[in-house]
Amino acid sequence: MAALLPFHATADEYTNEQTRVYHDQGECPEAQKIKPLHRIDGAGGRSRCKECERIEGEGSKRPGS
Repeated sequence: MAALLPFHATADEYTNEQTRVYHDQGECPEAQKIKPLHRIDGAGGRSRCKECERIEGEGSKRPGS
């Protein structure tokens, strides 16, 4: 999966870990748990998800990246 436009969520059915950060990587397991109808465009003033950061870092280490 590729990078996504940043989004965040505020729905009550998600954990604080999922709602207090924004996501921008399609491979992020926490981002995948957020239903499209609960995604709000933009970072919303939140910090970036640590898993999204890790995934992006790994992608830059792949050959041909």
